[in-house]
Amino acid sequence: MTNNNLEDVVEIIMGQSPASSTCNMDGVGIPLLNGPTEFGSHHPLAVQFTTDAKRLAKPGDILFCVRGSTTGRMNWADQIYAIGRGIGAIRHKQGIEYQPLVRGVIECELSDLLTQATGSTFPNVSASQLSKIRWPALDDAEQRRIAHILGTLDDKIENNRKTAKTLEAMAQAIFQSWFVDFDPVRAKMAGESKESICKRLKLTPEILDLFPDRLVDSELGEIPERWEIKDFSSVSICYDNSRIPLSSNEREKRKGLIPYYGATGIIDYVDQELFDDIYLLLGEDGSVVKPDGTPFIQYIWGKSWVNNHAHVIRGTNSVSTEHLMLFMSTQNITAYVTGAVQLKLNQKNMNRIPFIMAKKDINQYFYLLVADLFSNYRSLNDVSSRLVSCRDTLLPKLISGEVCVPEVEQSTDAIMNGKI
Repeated sequence: MTNNNLEDVVEIIMGQSPASSTCNMDGVGIPLLNGPTEFGSHHPLAVQFTTDAKRLAKPGDILFCVRGSTTGRMNWADQIYAIGRGIGAIRHKQGIEYQPLVRGVIECELSDLLTQATGSTFPNVSASQLSKIRWPALDDAEQRRIAHILGTLDDKIENNRKTAKTLEAMAQAIFQSWFVDFDPVRAKMAGESKESICKRLKLTPEILDLFPDRLVDSELGEIPERWEIKDFSSVSICYDNSRIPLSSNEREKRKGLIPYYGATGIIDYVDQELFDDIYLLLGEDGSVVKPDGTPFIQYIWGKSWVNNHAHVIRGTNSVSTEHLMLFMSTQNITAYVTGAVQLKLNQKNMNRIPFIMAKKDINQYFYLLVADLFSNYRSLNDVSSRLVSCRDTLLPKLISGEVCVPEVEQSTDAIMNGKI
C-alpha cells in the first residue's frame, strides 16, 4: 500500500453557493445544502432548492461541514444535492463500498484537523487540509473488509433509530387519538357501533366501555365528560433538588461511563450516577423551547447524572412517565417561558401547565398499551449505544492494524445478536 494521504484515494468537492435569485423553498430544482442545520442523524433534510447548482454531491458521498462552530460534522448524501460553501463532499475514487472507511479515517484524525483549522472566531477547514489527512497503510482487501464492518455497524445503528422512531410514533398516535382528538368519545357520540369502533380504533370492548359518550366545556375547550383539568404538578414528581451541576474541570476529573445530561442532551460522561430509573427531562434554561413552541424534552433511563439546566420528572397518580413524555411533546409552552435573552421554564410555571386528566383506568390501560413499545424503544437504543461505543473503541485499532478484522466481527455480531 503506497498511498499516504487522503488526496491519493478520494475526490474532495468544496461547495459553492448559487445565487440567491435561483434559490427557493418550493421544491423547484435540486435540493440545496448550505450547512449542517439541514443535517440529520444519518442524512440531511433539505429545506431549500436551487435551479442553478454550482457544485453537486452524489448519493453515498460524505457531507463534511467545513465552516463555523460545527466544522467537522458529517452526514451521508442519500441523493444528489447542490452544496453551498459551508459543505464539502468526499468520495472514494474506487467506489462507494470504501466510504465507511473514509469516514472512519476522517473521524480518527478530526481532532488534529480542527486544531489546524483557521479562523478568528470559528474554524474553517480547507480542501488542502482535508487532503493531507493520513491514509492507513492497509492492503485493498483489508480496506474493504474494514469498510464493510463499519458500514454494517452504521446501517444497524440507523435501522435501530428508524425503528425506535416508528415505535414512538405509534405511541404518539394512540395518545393523540385518546387524549387529544378523543376519538373513542366522538365515535360513541356519532352513534357508531361498538364493533365498528373497536375495529377501527383497535380497542377492546372493555377499554371502549371506559370512555364516556359526551364532551363537556372546559377552560381548554371540549373534553370528555368526567375528565378533569389538572396542573402538571398533580401528575408529576419533580426531582430537581437531586440535581448537581459539575463544571467542565470537575467533569474532567471524574471521567467515566455515566451520561451527564444538560438541557437538550448528553454533554459529557462521568464516574457516578445521581439517578437510576426512567425519567423525563425538560429544558429549564438556555435551550428551552423549539421554534414550534414545544419544549426540549429527553426520555432517559438507566444510570445518569443531570445538571441544573433540565427539570427531572416522573409521572404519578396513574399517569406514567411515558404519558407525560407524549403529552409534553405536543404542548406549546411559550406562555410559560420567561426571559428575553436567557429563556427559562422555571419550576413554578412548569407546574401550572394544564393537563387533561382522564379516569384512572383509562390512564392505566394506556400505559399497558404503550409499555411494550417503549420497552422495545429503550432496547433498540441500548443496542445502538453499545454499537457506537464498540465502533468508537475499535475504529482506531482497526485502522492502525492493532486488532484484526475477525476479532472485531465476533464482537459486533455478539452485540447485534443481543449476546453482549
